Amino acid sequence: MRALPLLAAIAVVGTGCVKQISNEARLDREAPTDEVGELNYDQLARISCGDTEERLKGVRQLVESEDARLHAYAELHESLRERTHTLGMAIRRDQDLLYIEDYRSIIDAHADCEAQQASVANELERFTRELVAVPTVNDVKDGKRVTSLRVDPTALRNAIDALNLPDEAELYEELLAAERSVAAANGR
Repeated sequence: MRALPLLAAIAVVGTGCVKQISNEARLDREAPTDEVGELNYDQLARISCGDTEERLKGVRQLVESEDARLHAYAELHESLRERTHTLGMAIRRDQDLLYIEDYRSIIDAHADCEAQQASVANELERFTRELVAVPTVNDVKDGKRVTSLRVDPTALRNAIDALNLPDEAELYEELLAAERSVAAANGR
């Protein structure tokens, strides 16, 4: 018997909390705003990865040192990753971007950035694996023959980290083995 008044009270309280909202108010609330995160649509539309091919050509032609080339690849990869992430977050936050023709350039730029990022990541991975596979060179210092690493090991570790490879532990081990062999060959 006591349960009946309790159920009636819950039913009254439960139905009284429903807030009616008109379709117009719902559409106003769900309409895309001018801002997506910290960037507005005009800023998003200016993000492009069209300069990648030219920058990649410059990286390929770097002859200064392998350190400079590795650093340039890593910078380009990070730049593309950031642009792709920014555009991707904007699209995830505002799904209407996918369906509004005025914002098609943002969707196209995101697709282009993803493709460019994959291409640069592939080249960075190939170059990184090459450096890990043949990590040392023979130099002459003060008239003596010495073995040294081809590139700064910290830069190489950073490149491996940035790529997030499934076999990164093996690459780290190979790099560590190369560092040990250089130390042993040079009597350190």
